[in-house]
Amino acid sequence: MPYGRSAIAERLSGASRPEWMFIESMLGACTGGDRAAWQTLIQDIRALWVVADPSRAVDREPEQFAEAPRRVERLADLTDDYKPDPSTATSLEELEQQMRQFWRWAGQPSSREVAKQSGAVFSHATVAKILYDRPGKPPLRLAYVQGFIRGCGASPDEVRAWIAAWRRIHLAPLS
Repeated sequence: MPYGRSAIAERLSGASRPEWMFIESMLGACTGGDRAAWQTLIQDIRALWVVADPSRAVDREPEQFAEAPRRVERLADLTDDYKPDPSTATSLEELEQQMRQFWRWAGQPSSREVAKQSGAVFSHATVAKILYDRPGKPPLRLAYVQGFIRGCGASPDEVRAWIAAWRRIHLAPLS
């Protein structure tokens, strides 16, 4: 996990709701890379995480707790609300981070799957370098953004939105 002991302890203390990226990272560490286990658990955990949002809290009388809230049955019911939006990125680094979030949102397909579905834009080793911010990672070229997002199963309209975001950032005047 990309978190130190104190950061993990703080997020697990219950003092506040941890951010979703931490939850995904913790779940990945706990499942040891077992994608089937991760996918099984992520749905229930995401539903609980959403319900734990302090902004959703409502004051209730004690008798109102007798009936349990309706459980969200599938993550798909919430999916579009949490899909990363490339139009919010203001730098190539932020866009790359959102690409990683899109990969997580898409169910964390393997680097081989992403490379295969990318249209032969890059190898699975290059996908892994981008995903895990590894040394030797190539600069974020347009072809990589397009191939990566397509490789994660995005629709043509979604791919166009990511291309537009890359162009907006890449072509922005230097300040």
